[in-house]
Amino acid sequence: MNTGSSLQLFALDVDLLQGVVNFLHEVLPSFRTIEDPDGAYRLELEPPLVETRDGGNFRMGIHLRGQLFLDANPNAILFDAWVRLRPEVGTDDDGNPVGVLVFDAVEEVIPPIAEPVVAEAFGPDGTVASALDALKLDVFSALTESVHDQLFPGTPFDRDAFSVAFYLGRPASMARPVWQIRLDGDHYVPDLDLDVSYATVPALVASVALAGQEPVPPAAPSIVRPGTGLALMTTAQLFDLRFALEAATIPGTVLQGLTMDSFASSSTDYGFDITGEGHKTGATVSFSGSLVAQFRGGVGGQLIMRSTIDTDVDTAWWVDLLSVVAALIPGIGWFLGDVFIWEPSAAAPGQVEAALLDKFLTPISDAAQRLANEFSIDIIPTSAYLADVWFFEGHMAVAAAAFVGRRTVGVRSVSRDVAHVARDPGGAGQHTNRRRPVQSVAEIVLTTGHALKPWQAGELVADGLLTIPGHHAVHNPLAHGGVYLRSNPDDDSSNNLLD
Repeated sequence: MNTGSSLQLFALDVDLLQGVVNFLHEVLPSFRTIEDPDGAYRLELEPPLVETRDGGNFRMGIHLRGQLFLDANPNAILFDAWVRLRPEVGTDDDGNPVGVLVFDAVEEVIPPIAEPVVAEAFGPDGTVASALDALKLDVFSALTESVHDQLFPGTPFDRDAFSVAFYLGRPASMARPVWQIRLDGDHYVPDLDLDVSYATVPALVASVALAGQEPVPPAAPSIVRPGTGLALMTTAQLFDLRFALEAATIPGTVLQGLTMDSFASSSTDYGFDITGEGHKTGATVSFSGSLVAQFRGGVGGQLIMRSTIDTDVDTAWWVDLLSVVAALIPGIGWFLGDVFIWEPSAAAPGQVEAALLDKFLTPISDAAQRLANEFSIDIIPTSAYLADVWFFEGHMAVAAAAFVGRRTVGVRSVSRDVAHVARDPGGAGQHTNRRRPVQSVAEIVLTTGHALKPWQAGELVADGLLTIPGHHAVHNPLAHGGVYLRSNPDDDSSNNLLD
């Protein structure tokens, strides 16, 4: 994927806006009925659809459908309209850049006589216009601060040092290689286990580059994988710039008693390659090898950075130094160092999840609060879970399974795992194998493509973000998170998620 001059990108699936629209349609009468004060018309709307269209000009818009009543005529006219929206960089009340959606044009409307009705709804005082104005996404403050911290550490933040863009990302090919490590003679080396690519989904993308450079990558690609919702990418160019800075500033510094003489690193298809030299207690120390990224545990899992680095010093010292080297790696900024779980010294996975909920969702939850304030309604619910972290082509990508507002979805498939538990202890003392296999649900794949643990799906249903027909949330203090998803009783044993 060619990212051009972009240093860091944050993106949200266009489909996330559908949940916002569904929520507003549910709670706001003004999103269900648009009525002329003088009685000239009444438009009763079905839930609007957020869509993208191509045809040579890739664009997004809102598809409005419903029934139009004119004057006192009791007979409805079929209403259908498509309104184009344009993502662009706006400003908040303090002049800071934000991502906004603005009304661009009415592409089509049936019947044509209804075009003034649509124009009024999207006009300066219209209901939809008010929602778009409140839906300002603060997607640039964290991005620009992250890049600043990587490239200009210890200096005051300067917003003018960066150029930013907010664009509609097209579906594009995105690699997701899977790497292991293997023994090659006396050394461990990275080993490509699986080479997979995905077609990304349409997304709203915020991008940051240095001032004077083009922030939109060539072909304006989306970076959001299907079945996720949110994505963050640190590009190979940012890694190159940061590592060049480290190579110039690290020599002479002392890390865990080692005086560094040289340090070099590069981002790769699997993580990082690192080499360095230093001296300690009169001896010369050198190290060289790779840090291989492996994401484990599915949605809600954690990233392991496995080391193949060889050094001529004792292992205990190297483990301590490795945690220091972690601080030299320009991470994604928003997670600070918590996203990296270093092996064998591992941080608590809960730190990653907490950082995700706090940072990944901040732009969306803040916009949800502004919408709630604008229309005096309950805040739009939001939730996300860490879904994947990987490297490809020198870039580092982070994906989150994200949910906003209200959605009705189905269950596409259920995968199970098997545990062996003890039988009734009545046979104790007979020296027989009293263990029996018991199936439990490992993962639930929704029709949206999201792959969730039972407790994650149950939590989303309990919180009102998802409705899954034929299923309900069960609260149980013994379950992970205190809740899980269960299918409603019926005569089809294949529907029983507890089998």
